[in-house]
Amino acid sequence: MTRKALLLAFLVVFAAYGCDAGPAHNVTEVLPGAGDFVDHATLPIFNGAPPDAPEHAATVSLHQLVSRGTRVYVQPFCSGTLVDYDVVVTAAHCLDTAKGGSKFKTLAPSSLAIYVGDNPSVDILSHLYRVRQTLINPSYNRISLRNDIALVRLSTGIAEAIDPVSNLPTSLGLTTADVGSWANFAGFGKTETGSAGVKLQVDLPIGSLGCTITGCPSGVSTATQFSYAQQAGGPCFGDSGGPAFMYRSGVPYLAGVTSFGDSRCTVYGVSTRVDAYANWINTFIAQ
Repeated sequence: MTRKALLLAFLVVFAAYGCDAGPAHNVTEVLPGAGDFVDHATLPIFNGAPPDAPEHAATVSLHQLVSRGTRVYVQPFCSGTLVDYDVVVTAAHCLDTAKGGSKFKTLAPSSLAIYVGDNPSVDILSHLYRVRQTLINPSYNRISLRNDIALVRLSTGIAEAIDPVSNLPTSLGLTTADVGSWANFAGFGKTETGSAGVKLQVDLPIGSLGCTITGCPSGVSTATQFSYAQQAGGPCFGDSGGPAFMYRSGVPYLAGVTSFGDSRCTVYGVSTRVDAYANWINTFIAQ
């Protein structure tokens, strides 16, 4: 093939994908810290280990964009999970920018980018994706953190060689029989040493549907939330929105979204039950 033919072939392929087909190449500068949304991360993984399973690749981090989308903060302010090639599930409080009161305000897509990888301080610019849509569950209560779940649609599907993890369907939903079963939690949050920003994961047994663990607040819903003791480790600040993976017949599913816990991340944690929102998530994916 001649050089001219090769050039024409390249131009055809480039035109088919467009400028936004891959990561957010027009983000040119990386800023230190987490930006204005650092206080959204109400829970990090204590006593965690590096990712070691395929489902961990679907755990992503949320980053603030500024300067009309040309600069990004390297420190994640929350975590999330790819449930489709262009859809991320995270916590509603991660996308809530309201400063007070009971009404939430949804973070603008132009202020958010999603990182797909294990350590954004190493390669954030080559694995960063812009966002087209942000959606907080309409029943989210920012005071009680009920219905603490939200969805993000990327501008383009990921170009990474990883598979999303399906959200747990209602037909396979959590029951009291799952109490005592192990779940795997992942995220980019604070560790027991005070560091943060690198993906870690940890296994914990489910303590209860709702929250009956000592120290839990009242009013945690058995239908939409579950809890776990964290004396041996668990999610913490920056892991908010990250996954709790559970397994059905050996297949990993996104079963929980990290929501909140005690201030020291050493007593209890509460996640939003994903199966309770399966229809809402599936409708969003199918749009």
